[in-house]
Amino acid sequence: MLPRRTPVPDEVAAQLLYEADHTCCICRNKKPDVQVHHIAGREKSVPNNLIVLCLNCHSEVERKGGLGRAYSDKELKHYKRAWSREVSMRRKHTLTIDRSLVLFEVRRLMYKFHALDSDSSAEPRALELMRMALQFARDFDNEVKQECVSFVYETSDWLRRGISSREFVSHQTSILLECAPIRAGGLVAPSRKPLGEPEVELLDHIVNVAGEVAYAVCKYIRDKKTAEVAIGQLHDLLRFAVLNCLAESERSVLDEFSQCKRISREPLNHGHPFEAGLDLLDIYKKEALAYRPEDRIARRTPGKTRH
Repeated sequence: MLPRRTPVPDEVAAQLLYEADHTCCICRNKKPDVQVHHIAGREKSVPNNLIVLCLNCHSEVERKGGLGRAYSDKELKHYKRAWSREVSMRRKHTLTIDRSLVLFEVRRLMYKFHALDSDSSAEPRALELMRMALQFARDFDNEVKQECVSFVYETSDWLRRGISSREFVSHQTSILLECAPIRAGGLVAPSRKPLGEPEVELLDHIVNVAGEVAYAVCKYIRDKKTAEVAIGQLHDLLRFAVLNCLAESERSVLDEFSQCKRISREPLNHGHPFEAGLDLLDIYKKEALAYRPEDRIARRTPGKTRH
């Protein structure tokens, strides 16, 4: 009498099918009618005792008698291990190819942007290219996001020529926001786990480029509504650094505030300081720093003296 067959849990079956790419581990033919087979004993439905087989190979494995040698348990485990490794390697290779293609596409967007005439008539096409970069920033990993941040840096050349609109700067900041390693909490809440080194490097890159955009707006554009967008992003980055106790990132954003404030005081070609920018810099900096834990405690406790 055969031992009772233990049902295979759905999550175990799903994981096995994924690892085998829904493909028979013996003949390696991808078919829709594969099954999960018990290797040694029907009473143990654990991953190391299960293998994905097609109907034909399943019949061969369970064949009894005859002159041919049946598949041994060790042989089945060998087939399973070899195929699972092959599937894993193929996936890694495909991911590398995909990332390389995406990086190439982002760089192509950069080259297309450089080819534009930097004047207001070309701005619709510039915005279109920036929306494409935004999609790559939204859908891919840190390496692609780093390239998208560099793309935004290149677009800031238009600001240095005094050519931009509020919409143009809004597109720049949207790309940087999509690249930010902010996870579920966004820029308004602490991250649920500490940022890793690649994420901190990405954040530092974003701070540098966001500072470049804000500086160019304060120096060359000097429009209040446009400055609200650029300086507003510095505010969000500073708040995020404060909430997550990222001291180095906080210092970097504060330095960008200082640089923007310095250039806003200069009369330059406009003949007077950028007063609206100076006001925004003071307001946004103060608001962001108010997210420090000790500041929040002080505000909740009337009469408390800060040291």
